[in-house]
Amino acid sequence: MGTRCAAGRGLEPHDCLFPAYARGLSQAIRVCLVGILRRTVLAGLAALPATLAATVDAVAQSRGQLQPARLSDADRADLGRIETYLNSIRSAEARFLQIAQGGGTAAGRFSLARPGRLRFQYDPPAQVVMVSDGSQLLYHDAATREQTVVFLSQTPLGALAADRVRLEGGDLVLTKFERFAAAFALTLRQRSDPAQGEITLVFSDRPLLLQGWTVIDAQQSATRIALTELRANTPVDANAYDLGPFVLERMRDQRRD
Repeated sequence: MGTRCAAGRGLEPHDCLFPAYARGLSQAIRVCLVGILRRTVLAGLAALPATLAATVDAVAQSRGQLQPARLSDADRADLGRIETYLNSIRSAEARFLQIAQGGGTAAGRFSLARPGRLRFQYDPPAQVVMVSDGSQLLYHDAATREQTVVFLSQTPLGALAADRVRLEGGDLVLTKFERFAAAFALTLRQRSDPAQGEITLVFSDRPLLLQGWTVIDAQQSATRIALTELRANTPVDANAYDLGPFVLERMRDQRRD
């Protein structure tokens, strides 16, 4: 069952995993993202971040195959900078706006606390929250009384929330490294389960900053996000990642039914 998110357009639960933002990015980032959104252009979104769409073509051509990207010495140097930057972020908060492949949009606040804890709190009138406690990722819609739970490791976001991010080696395979005038795009897939999909992380350069990501899931559905107002290493509220209250609410709903 779909849910009605902040912008009033229907979203499915998997759509609410990953967002994309329409404003607040530099001109350089918007330019480098344009090619990636070409297959899902929405009216009025020509200025959207666009380093996020060649991914669809790449997955279609190499589904189930893991071909590591060929990197130059300069690429490896920048990859090392990006990995160091990601691992310097132990917690973070940001604003997001999500754009699903079907055009549904939603906005809210995103937070991260390593290892594995994530939260997407959607703005009213939506009553949707996505929470990971480090192991499980829960989708909860208070309006429809819908809940979905999956293991975080079964989603591409697990790589972003890992205790230590390794962009080469380990379970992640870097399948594409794209360099733009003032930005980078890195596409990653899981070595152990490539069919789960992929995530493309987008960074501005100078200063190096995570701008967002695109996820293509196992059903080849693409969802894009961009972040604004990103603050790193913010205080962590452990209660924000507790699944207990949502489980109890589900139990109460079942008793009422």
